[in-house]
Amino acid sequence: MDTIAATLFFVVPHATELNPVTVFFYHVFGLPGVVLAAACYAALVVFIGHILSDPLDIKFVGLVVLLYIVFVTNNVLLLVFHEPLPEFLGV
Repeated sequence: MDTIAATLFFVVPHATELNPVTVFFYHVFGLPGVVLAAACYAALVVFIGHILSDPLDIKFVGLVVLLYIVFVTNNVLLLVFHEPLPEFLGV
């Protein structure tokens, strides 16, 4: 879902992708670069998860999943309602 949202940031005029790595991959490879950037992020999380000890591994993966859910929610709200998550929640 995040990959789709990030891809739409490059084709929808009212949204902007802020991640510099994703923007760089987009400029080098076009829209497939956005998917490649997302795959690289996922591979990095899996790699770090294998290095950490078991208790830290569980906490790390849980934190990454929680942050990812927040970021994906923000991206989807920005694309659909033209508002980021804090404005949507009235914060």
